[in-house]
Amino acid sequence: MKFFKLAALQMMIASAQEIKPEEKIISRGGDIRLSCKVNTTENTLWINSYRGEAGLPSIPRAVAIGEKPMMDLGEVSYASGDYSLTIKNADDDKQGLWNCQQNTQVVASYNLVVDVPPEIEMVSASPVEVGEDSTLICQASGRPRPRIYWTRKGELGENNIDGAKTIELGDVDGVQRTQGTLIVKNVTKSMIAEISCNAESRGATVTEMTDVNVKCLPKTTNEAKTQARKSRKNGASRTCLSKNLMSLAIILLAYLSI
Repeated sequence: MKFFKLAALQMMIASAQEIKPEEKIISRGGDIRLSCKVNTTENTLWINSYRGEAGLPSIPRAVAIGEKPMMDLGEVSYASGDYSLTIKNADDDKQGLWNCQQNTQVVASYNLVVDVPPEIEMVSASPVEVGEDSTLICQASGRPRPRIYWTRKGELGENNIDGAKTIELGDVDGVQRTQGTLIVKNVTKSMIAEISCNAESRGATVTEMTDVNVKCLPKTTNEAKTQARKSRKNGASRTCLSKNLMSLAIILLAYLSI
């Protein structure tokens, strides 16, 4: 008897009249409620067509029949003609097509897309002398693939910023990765900790300041002290690399005396 019920269920799913799905976007780990307007839960069910691995066809699976859940993918409820399904802790396995079906008629259809908020994985800069050009590198991940752009003091396109390029990196566990590079021309000490890498994906943006290494030659102990205090205050790396041992000793004494 159980076999015949299962066969009837599969036949009902296979013969359903499809409708255009409504796209629903949710961040990974979030909850979402899908609504279905019906007069009764009799012969009504929620079906999910999981996309599965790349290149494999979607396989429909009954998530709930009436108010009885069949899989641990969501919670069903029925009140005032609304047969709803609440999906909690959304992840990749809950992406895909979700249909509310009554007999062979699809009443409501949703295409669930699970986003991964953008994250900056790494920002680095090549150490340079004052007046030289520095190459900044920023790597970010997310889904959809994040867009990387650079700002200086929160503004785009200022002088000395040139050569911004972006390349796509390999995906990791379904999360897309991007690398951006920027050439900062004629670096000055005032540029340190003023340039930011920004990663944006579907309206969400994260920002991280660069850590520019500027090599300079302090002339006095007082100058080295002032430079060290500023470095600690703004979080940047102002590494002064001297050409002789005496200058190295000045820097060391300056940091120890603060």
